[in-house]
Amino acid sequence: MALVGLARIAAVSVGSPREVWCAHRAQTGISRREFDEYMSGATQASGLTLEAPQPFDEPVPLSALRAAGAFHPPQSYRYLKGEALRQVAEASPAAGTVLRGILGEPVPA
Repeated sequence: MALVGLARIAAVSVGSPREVWCAHRAQTGISRREFDEYMSGATQASGLTLEAPQPFDEPVPLSALRAAGAFHPPQSYRYLKGEALRQVAEASPAAGTVLRGILGEPVPA
């Protein structure tokens, strides 16, 4: 129930669960059993390769994100642009600092 950091998506791999596991197993951070349980019954899987991960010094609580504007949390990740990035920056000074550093400019309004 908090935003703990951000990362860029460098690549997306789509295939059968077996293909995605074989291509990314060393980077998943989970066991094969956990992966198989999560993918149970699925015929297609997607693997995201992330780059430039930036943890925030302090998690941004969901309550702070909602107070900064309309924010609806995703299941596990969400693409943020424009107004949504501004809301994250307003909800947490630490997140705003990370965002400005990555963007090299003020957070978009």
